[in-house]
Amino acid sequence: MDKPNRPKKFRIHLHHTMSEKRTLEVLAHECVHIKQYATGQLKDHPNDDEMVLWEGEPYEFDQDSADYWFTPWETEAFGMQPGLYDLFITEHNDRAK
Repeated sequence: MDKPNRPKKFRIHLHHTMSEKRTLEVLAHECVHIKQYATGQLKDHPNDDEMVLWEGEPYEFDQDSADYWFTPWETEAFGMQPGLYDLFITEHNDRAK
């Protein structure tokens, strides 16, 4: 939502039709992307909508391609998603006791 170099304001849209579990999984996944953008690890390419900069290197992608799911930013987000979800559930259940 703000400066493209190291943004600090983000907005995540979640669909109200998802289950509570799925909502939290998607939120965990998108929080990893926020971390990637906030730290400068992932940046939008300034001149090309079909490219990003991953750790400073230009990276072409096509969201409709099966290869997209193996890009480094998606691999990290999907890899961290289950652990973040489990951590939230564990912390939430411990505080509810």
